[in-house]
Amino acid sequence: MSESLHRLTSLQSIILNFETCIRITDLGTKYVGTAFKSLNLLQSISLNFASCKITDQGVKSLSEGLGLQTLVSLQSIDLNFASCSRITDQGVKSLSEGLQTLTLLQSLCLIFAVCEGITDQGLKSFGEGLQILSSLKTISLTFRHCPTITDQGLKNLSKEIQKLSSLVTINLQFTKSTQITDQGLKSLGEAIQGLTSLKSVILNFTLCKNITDQGVNNVSEALQGITSLQCISLDFGHCRRITDQALKNLGIALQGLTFLKSITLNFPSSYCTDQGLKDLSESLYALTSLQLINFNFTGCSGITDESLKNLSQVFQRFTFLEFIKLRFNKCDKVTNKGRESLHESLKKLRFLQKISINPLY
Repeated sequence: MSESLHRLTSLQSIILNFETCIRITDLGTKYVGTAFKSLNLLQSISLNFASCKITDQGVKSLSEGLGLQTLVSLQSIDLNFASCSRITDQGVKSLSEGLQTLTLLQSLCLIFAVCEGITDQGLKSFGEGLQILSSLKTISLTFRHCPTITDQGLKNLSKEIQKLSSLVTINLQFTKSTQITDQGLKSLGEAIQGLTSLKSVILNFTLCKNITDQGVNNVSEALQGITSLQCISLDFGHCRRITDQALKNLGIALQGLTFLKSITLNFPSSYCTDQGLKDLSESLYALTSLQLINFNFTGCSGITDESLKNLSQVFQRFTFLEFIKLRFNKCDKVTNKGRESLHESLKKLRFLQKISINPLY
């Protein structure tokens, strides 16, 4: 394959998917990295090595290929090392070093899910390597189920992200990073509040059991000042210390984001009730540009038909709404009658293309 790629000197985009090819090892990444030498017109790279037998040495070999001076036109990198359990901080550091010559890079997506050898030091090394990527507009980082990452790691990363003044989209996935707390979200909030060009913020801290209302508030306060935002997605699923207060604070923060077109809120198995949803929904009145609403409150036993009634009254004001998805599975006090009433009231929205209310009535 390496020899074949060498001949494609006019190639501008590479997409290779080796997911679950368990016989692919570090030697494979070396071949791919070597092939980059002759591809000086390459603009986009997408490589999926999820569940392959890749170690730090394999990441280093690939990174050395990325670091070649020939890749001066590269604008987008998407690398997936999910479940490559032998990758550690050293691999992350090697990758960071390989990115240093890519000064025109605009989009960076890295997945290190279930790489349990990655710690705070790895995030620090990676963050330090971001400094030179001043053209970066999109950054997406996944460290799902990396249990040794703590608040300090998130702080180290956030400190460097805040220097990327051209960022338009930020996507951070820390599902089941159980050592991250409200303090980590404070550092993150302080970082993103200065990124005034942001249009999309996607944050996932599902199953981070030490996050409370204060953590959500730290994020909410940061979002409040980014008036250019068009898309927000917040996932705090199964964070059981989150209550109505978090929804109230979030609602207050959202009021001034009048350009917002899409909002996704995932709070399943939290302690949110009708009061929290009422406070949130009442704060949404000013967001007349909304086109997509996606709420998940599965397993919130304090939510009843009253919440659906409040949401119905608010949603009818959003004349540009195209998509609504609401999940109230395992909310025993939400009835078929309540769901049917909400569904019928929303049919009046003339631009609405899809309504999904689960469980179906």
